[in-house]
Amino acid sequence: GQAARVRVNGREVGGFFEAYANPVRRFAEDSLWIPLAAQDCAQGSLAVASDASDSPNPYSEAGYRAVFFNLPQRTLALTQGTPLKVLDTTALDGAAYYVNDHTLVRGKDGKWHIFGIFHKEPFDPEHEYDFVHAVGPTASPGAWTQGAFAVDEKMALSRDASVGETHIWAPHVVADSGRFVMFYQGGGSDNDKAGMRAATSGDLGAWTRVGPKPVFEDICVARDPMVIRVKDRWVMYYTRCRDKESQLSGVAYRTSTDLSHWSEPAMALTITDSEPMFNSGYSESPFVFYKDGWYYLSVTAYPVSWDATFLYRSRTPFAFTEPAVARLRAHAPEWIVDERDGGVFMTHAGPGQGGVWVIPVSGF
Repeated sequence: GQAARVRVNGREVGGFFEAYANPVRRFAEDSLWIPLAAQDCAQGSLAVASDASDSPNPYSEAGYRAVFFNLPQRTLALTQGTPLKVLDTTALDGAAYYVNDHTLVRGKDGKWHIFGIFHKEPFDPEHEYDFVHAVGPTASPGAWTQGAFAVDEKMALSRDASVGETHIWAPHVVADSGRFVMFYQGGGSDNDKAGMRAATSGDLGAWTRVGPKPVFEDICVARDPMVIRVKDRWVMYYTRCRDKESQLSGVAYRTSTDLSHWSEPAMALTITDSEPMFNSGYSESPFVFYKDGWYYLSVTAYPVSWDATFLYRSRTPFAFTEPAVARLRAHAPEWIVDERDGGVFMTHAGPGQGGVWVIPVSGF
């Protein structure tokens, strides 16, 4: 719950935020990627300030190191626009709530819907038991306004301990043949038996679980499912390490023709320079989208920074390689490519963020 605003030569450039203690790295517990303009270096020096006067809790960082990078030409010069909070959860039932991993889907009436992990502040991932449901406008993201989404009083889905769910994380919803299917992670008996589960709905209002058992189980706290249609089959991406021995973070995928029976896993991305982690923390919240001949895969790497999102691209949806082509500031983003004008938008959420934000991204 510690936060600080950062300024370069008096200009706001972002902030540090740590939802909870980071046990992975002794150093680099907070980091901030700051694109510099030419005028920033005109005087031969930079004035960098970290202001923690408004931090919710006392700030305990001991120091920071400034590192300057000259980016390789392979990177994309993407620009993030002004964030807009479209779902506000700061004062529901007289308390502050956060939305963590989430999904957006359009209903049969054209309205947008948000489903996401929902919990009172502060961050408490092991006790996230509910998915919030919020309904928004029919307009494209570029026309959304502040607070455009209204929270449904009824939770979309809540943990069912009787079927072995220890929590519920990271819903993702797709439309298929007049119905909607939600995939999510429901915990499991141990870290290497993490269960991916499913529920269905006809109207995005009432959800019914698909049986009492997981669709499949996998290793390294496998989680954060995301599903797209590629030609004649569905592809599910999810966070998982390459193998139990190396514990290198990555993104696995499985394929299906019916959203019920899934292939054995293969790796779409392995982050080879990541430190071994039991839960693949460098590749959280994977999301794949297609634009102008390229497939893009984004992941959030919380050991680097809670809002460090890296973007990879490939001509095929099944093999992404390092290095990343861009680094952006967002936590657990979903992506929307506007079918009418090609505009690209990413979302941002998480503990301490007071809801869900949408951010235009240009430069593709």
